[in-house]
Amino acid sequence: MNEINVLLPEVFLSIAACGLLLIGVFSKCFKYGHIFLATTFSVAIYFLLTKVPGEASAFNDLFKTTGLIKLLKLLLLVSAVFFTIFYGRRQTEGCSLMRIDLYEFSVLVILAVTGMLLMLSANNFLSLYVSLELQSFCLYVLAAFEREDSKSSEAGLKYFILGSFASGLLLFGISLIYGFTGNLGFDNLQILLVNNSSGNIAIGVIIGIIMLLIGIFFKISAAPFHMWTPDVYQGSPTIVTSFFATVAKIASVGVLLRISSEILFSWKVDLQPILVLITCTSVLVGAIGALKQTNIKRLLAYSSIGHVGFMLLAISSFTQDLSVIIYLTIYVTMTLGTFAIIMNIKTNDKDLVEIQDLAGLSKEDPLVAAGLAIFMFSLAGIPPFAGFFAKFYVFKTALTGGLYPAIVVAIIAAVISAYYYLRIVKIMYFDNPKSKFTNEMTYSSRILVLALVLFNLCYILFSY
Repeated sequence: MNEINVLLPEVFLSIAACGLLLIGVFSKCFKYGHIFLATTFSVAIYFLLTKVPGEASAFNDLFKTTGLIKLLKLLLLVSAVFFTIFYGRRQTEGCSLMRIDLYEFSVLVILAVTGMLLMLSANNFLSLYVSLELQSFCLYVLAAFEREDSKSSEAGLKYFILGSFASGLLLFGISLIYGFTGNLGFDNLQILLVNNSSGNIAIGVIIGIIMLLIGIFFKISAAPFHMWTPDVYQGSPTIVTSFFATVAKIASVGVLLRISSEILFSWKVDLQPILVLITCTSVLVGAIGALKQTNIKRLLAYSSIGHVGFMLLAISSFTQDLSVIIYLTIYVTMTLGTFAIIMNIKTNDKDLVEIQDLAGLSKEDPLVAAGLAIFMFSLAGIPPFAGFFAKFYVFKTALTGGLYPAIVVAIIAAVISAYYYLRIVKIMYFDNPKSKFTNEMTYSSRILVLALVLFNLCYILFSY
């Protein structure tokens, strides 16, 4: 039972997914999926906080739990609860392949979250890879869920092909590491790498680690391995895009944080230049790539690439502090709030697509416009909003690690990116309305958006 308790949330979610599959046998139309998911994830949070031990391993060290892992899992599950409540208004009457009231959508979300939680607990490259694939296959299907929409099908196909390529690189790297060391466990590899510098260890291990990192960089949308992100974000249903940008991002960044801090820490001198290069590339691609975007989801895709770069800046310092967790938490609140507004606001009875569709929103719905403006200011890192403190903590960590050139590049990128965030605010407040806006937020969604707005607005009170 002690071993089961380590993975109790994952076991519970697996049982819930199987139960929902049985429900689907009798009724494919599942109009209350958001309620089922929110309840399921809330119970998983309860098990995580009350039953999962503070530090333990399970199943021959294939999985383990620590304080950091529990914190990442808590952030992921809370984000999943927010996500499911935000898409509640999409639970429409009737049943159609183009709606998410099909029970398969809820099953895929549960299984994807299960895979993400297992990824965070993985203590062996074998269990990590299997968990990663469980998550990935669910995300491939979710991206193409609106099968009658050619853009959604295209997004799913692109994601599948490029994701399979990245998984192949990841698996190839893992096989090289195992072939030259005979180990797949994180603990054994940590001891091996501590006792051997890169100068006297097999070249195959070095290549394997590089392949492994490339695969993870793809999963977190770090440049130059970001090529799938704008197209997949644009083509996927907005609900699925928000899932990619928040919940899935937590799992991928969490895995990279664990690998860098637990396994690769002793190779800081050798790996830091690579991580710094990826950091600088990501922040610049995220800032410059978004400048000419007119589609709001493509803009948010480049925004996510830039924010991943800032997280990598903290990871590159190898200082093992909590700045990455703080940045990830604030990023998720900003992005969740932004997507909650975008996917619940309609223009002329159509979903928001172009940035220009927001013209005059402040006149039609001043409260929603104010909330979106706060999220934009926070994403831009303007004080006193939460996004400013997220960047401040990351820069402080990078200063401790002596990454001065990377800090300069990141600051330049932050200044550039402020332009397209403020441009959205300008369009909402100063351009003439061209559409009739309809706010379809449920009361629960309004309350949660208000909570996210207050968090970003009042974070300064918790920063001291």
